[in-house]
Amino acid sequence: MSGLRRVFGPHSGRMAIVDAGAIGRKSLGFSERPVVQNPDGKSMSVDKAFESFIVYQDGKSRQPIRFIERSVYLASAKPEQSAEMTSRLLKVLQSTKSTLPAKQLACKWIVLVDDAKAIEVLAAMLDKPDTFEMALGALEQYESHKADGVLSQSLKRFKVEQQTAIINAMGRRGNEFAVDQLATLLESSDAEAAKTAAVNLGIIGNEKAAQRLLQTSNIPKETLHDALLRCALKLKQSNKNNEALKVYRSLWQQKTPVGLVGLVSIEKQNARIELLEAVRSNDPLLVKTAINLSGTLSDSVIDNELIDLLGSVSPEHKIALIRMFADRRKTAACTAIAAELSSNNDDVVAVAVQALGQVGNASSVEPLARAASTKTGDRRRYARQSLVLLDGNKVNSTIRQLIQTGPSSLRAELIQAAMSRKVQLESKDLWRIIKSRTEPKDARKEAINALVETSESGNYQQLVTFWAKLDDMSLSQTIKLAVMKSGSGLDENTRSEPLLKALKDKLSPGIMGQMLSAAGGFDHKDFLGIMQASLQDPNPAVQLEAVRALVSWPDNKGIDELTKVSSTSSAATQRILAQRALLARGDSKKLSVQQRIGILKSLVASDAADNIKEQAASLYQQLKQQLPEYRIEQVAEVAPKGYRLTAYLNCGTDIITGGDHELKLKLKKGRKHRWAGSEKKLPATAGTIFFDEKEIVFEVTGLKNDHSYQLGFVWFDYDNNKRVQKVQVDNRTLVPATKLPVGYSKGKPLKNITVPIPAGLTADGKCVVRFEKLAALNAVVSEIWLYESLEANKKMSSSEKRILLVTGEDYPGHKWQETAPVVHSLLEKDSGLNVDVLDDLSKLAAADLLQYDAVVMHFKNYDPKVPGRDGYDNLSKYVQGGGGLVLVHFACGAFQEFKDEFTVLAGRAWNPKLRGHDPHGKFTVNIIDHEHPITKGLEDFETIDELYTCLDGNTEIKVLAESVSKVDKKKYPIAFVLNYGKGRVFHSVLGHDVVAFEANGVGELFRRGTVWAAN
Repeated sequence: MSGLRRVFGPHSGRMAIVDAGAIGRKSLGFSERPVVQNPDGKSMSVDKAFESFIVYQDGKSRQPIRFIERSVYLASAKPEQSAEMTSRLLKVLQSTKSTLPAKQLACKWIVLVDDAKAIEVLAAMLDKPDTFEMALGALEQYESHKADGVLSQSLKRFKVEQQTAIINAMGRRGNEFAVDQLATLLESSDAEAAKTAAVNLGIIGNEKAAQRLLQTSNIPKETLHDALLRCALKLKQSNKNNEALKVYRSLWQQKTPVGLVGLVSIEKQNARIELLEAVRSNDPLLVKTAINLSGTLSDSVIDNELIDLLGSVSPEHKIALIRMFADRRKTAACTAIAAELSSNNDDVVAVAVQALGQVGNASSVEPLARAASTKTGDRRRYARQSLVLLDGNKVNSTIRQLIQTGPSSLRAELIQAAMSRKVQLESKDLWRIIKSRTEPKDARKEAINALVETSESGNYQQLVTFWAKLDDMSLSQTIKLAVMKSGSGLDENTRSEPLLKALKDKLSPGIMGQMLSAAGGFDHKDFLGIMQASLQDPNPAVQLEAVRALVSWPDNKGIDELTKVSSTSSAATQRILAQRALLARGDSKKLSVQQRIGILKSLVASDAADNIKEQAASLYQQLKQQLPEYRIEQVAEVAPKGYRLTAYLNCGTDIITGGDHELKLKLKKGRKHRWAGSEKKLPATAGTIFFDEKEIVFEVTGLKNDHSYQLGFVWFDYDNNKRVQKVQVDNRTLVPATKLPVGYSKGKPLKNITVPIPAGLTADGKCVVRFEKLAALNAVVSEIWLYESLEANKKMSSSEKRILLVTGEDYPGHKWQETAPVVHSLLEKDSGLNVDVLDDLSKLAAADLLQYDAVVMHFKNYDPKVPGRDGYDNLSKYVQGGGGLVLVHFACGAFQEFKDEFTVLAGRAWNPKLRGHDPHGKFTVNIIDHEHPITKGLEDFETIDELYTCLDGNTEIKVLAESVSKVDKKKYPIAFVLNYGKGRVFHSVLGHDVVAFEANGVGELFRRGTVWAAN
């Protein structure tokens, strides 16, 4: 054997195909005893591999196994190597030293290289229990007839269990040679062996196997039928129809459904007699099978006989036959199926009703209408569906005729069917039904509904006239809906005049109320007066309907009347209806926000039910936020103490100014835009913006030179564009580079940003405000406003201090763009501190520091050239001469290029060789000097920050606060002071991020430290 060989699993007996050439074509040259390199780097020869293989045990190294397996696959492609490999494997099988795992693998491999030499060895292995299964598996794979003989002869030597395994192997081999051996077992006294033989003959499935199975009577019927069916199927697949037919006829003689299926599959129409015989049998399964099979044939004789049988079979078989006729659209069965509508079996009736929709004709109209009229539940639903589905030229005309002359009890269903089928009905026929007092109510209602669908003019006016004279309220609601539906397609005058005329006549209270309700759905100026008058009608029912009409009024003209009713009506029902209607209008987007707010305010102020007032109040609060005026109120309410709102600009819409002077806030550069989708997520004022690719510029005029001003605005990064912006007034930075907040959370207030404008920038009555883009595609701002001091400025107090916050660069983990605004805000909580911002370190060298009382360092520079020697010297000389200095957090790491000098200035400086800090987290700041002006009265506090352990230096300092490390349990300075020349220095390592500034003690410490340094 070579090329494609069969390989088996030792237990499954299943075969898999392996391409021996796919593994590699290069010969190993076994005669030369090749040496190969293994994955572990060790060499191995064929001899060495087999030495290890023969004693192989599960769990041991598989290197020799993999080597031999590959060798076997390669040898299977070359006869000369196959012989040598066969010899080696036979030695393994015959050796007493070979382990069972080795023999099992040898059995698996030998069939790949051996044609028949090993068969006798394998036959001998069958006699040993521990090698029986592996040997049998190998023998099963041999194509040689010699293996068939061995398996056949071995049957006599074994007991039932082994015999069964051998018989199964013979069957799986599918060799005709095995048929005679298996057939002899059919008459065995061992029932299990006989049964197994029958099963395997079915697996072989040739003509001879079928003949031998047909001759036996020793096998249980179920097993025999299954084996015969296998044979028949294989014979048919081999186009041996005559042989297969013999088997099927044998099965049919036993009246088995599979026999009938087989006969029909081969003989088709010629199996008519057997089919009809099966339908008439008493076997339910056989009857059902025959009915299903008849549906696959096109034989009118069978169909006619089955139709004749319909009335005499059981209900279960009636259902099967009816469904078969329906599936085949067998119209010839229509009469027989219709007769089943009178059956006492509900399931039969339901199926018959459904089937008539598929096979019925005009004659089915009346039976189906009767079924729909007299039955309930599923049968009524099926009957209505079938009336709509009926096909045929005369069906529609029959429906029209029966509506005119048929039984009145069927008229409602017939009219409904006509409407569904789009059958045009005559108005005169419908009016005859509507006006007749002898017609059933449901028929009259369906006729009213159908009248709306007609295209004849005059029906609308006639309906209103008939309605006004009606004394039967059971039809009034139907007419009301019909009038509203048919009137919706008419012009206003044609629609309204008949109703106006009818409403002025004397109507019964019930009809009056219904007609008022219908008029409430039409927008006509004259109807409103009628509603108002009807509210005063002495009949409570009319009043109630007038209120209901106002409730459904299409616009806001009835709101005043509803408001009066909601508070003054003596009828609780009317008050509640009016209140709910007002609440619905307050929630209606058809009205303007101002109108809705007015309605909701009146409800909140009324004595409406608590739940209605609560809903109204909630809606009112939501709506207020959509008004620019409300937003202006919000901004005005949060004005800093001593200030008022004087100018407001909702970017993208209108400029709103206030105050008693000509202060103006005007856009000079920027374009309007609305964030996409913001109308669903944001307040109106936040969704519109100004934007520009570089900067948005505003001009402020009309400033008073003796007043103070604060700039307020809202910005956020709605589309997460990673925007960074800063704000300048006349080229002075008020807000340093700041990363804009991302998105907006619905229901949360907008984050207002407010910064003071230095007095010097407003002295000439005007200034320019710039929102500059530093990162992202463009600059954005949503709102901007100005606060003005309530009183004129007094001369600056000698106690007030000017502070310069220097920032603009830091370690990447320190988000100075976020923390610098926080430091700015914390310091200005002290009214005696006026803070300017410098966020360009390159300008420190030229900055006029002498105009400031203190400089706050909030940076760590990495470029030695920025601020450079000039920048450092400017700062050092300033402090040496008496200026104050405050260092925040990693400012201790600044000026590493002048470290020795800076350590003297800062008191302590960062030493990168020391451990940096404890893990970020919560720790306690302990005040240790309770008499110093900075810390006097301060209590210990907790903060979430980095506890620095990296400060180094010998400069004399005074420690004010310290903390204990959780790592090494040592104390480290957190805040300390020193003198540098004539100047004062306050140094604190707190302030890693925004969260670090949230503890009250942190802000207070920096404010006091800044005041102390500035003095």
